[in-house]
Amino acid sequence: MQITICEYDPAWTHAFQRIKNELLATLKDVPITSIEHVGSTAIPGLAAKPIIDIDIIVEPKYMPITCALLSTNGYTYNPEPWGIDRMSFRYDKHTHDAGATQPTEDGDIRRAVYVNIPTGESLKSHFLVKSALSKFPELVAEYSEIKRELAKKDFSGIGAYGGAKTAILQKIMSKGDLVIYEGFAINQANGVLDADAQGSK
Repeated sequence: MQITICEYDPAWTHAFQRIKNELLATLKDVPITSIEHVGSTAIPGLAAKPIIDIDIIVEPKYMPITCALLSTNGYTYNPEPWGIDRMSFRYDKHTHDAGATQPTEDGDIRRAVYVNIPTGESLKSHFLVKSALSKFPELVAEYSEIKRELAKKDFSGIGAYGGAKTAILQKIMSKGDLVIYEGFAINQANGVLDADAQGSK
């Protein structure tokens, strides 16, 4: 398979906000802790696959109802390899295309939605990467160039593409910190939730 890598597009931020609002409406009866824009499209200046990655964060007891509502409102559960502590969902209106090589049926940007618990390791990894890339523009440039080079190659699957990024991601995470995550965790413990999520109740 091949991978499409695009230069950063400011429209990705607006697309996330629109999708977030749709998810808040779908999950209006669920006490959502937060909905976060994660992955490469969340980092200004970073080249990325044109797929909006979204973390929905809920307490463990709300995982079943959150997943059920997504499954009956336009999303399909997409099992990931054993050991990943989140639930992944694909958007039903778009044919599955992990490499983002084809236009979507409705012309909208692709999305990947993940349901996480607040203490999840996958969530922490997303915060680590986001914190490092937010602080070190040289890492943004390096990561972008690596992805541009990878886009010239063929891969046996999306896992192989991810494996080719292991070294740079380890380097990025080594430069990150969990200040953002810890602040989020403190706010959550104190009952200070995502402002939009609170307002949607």
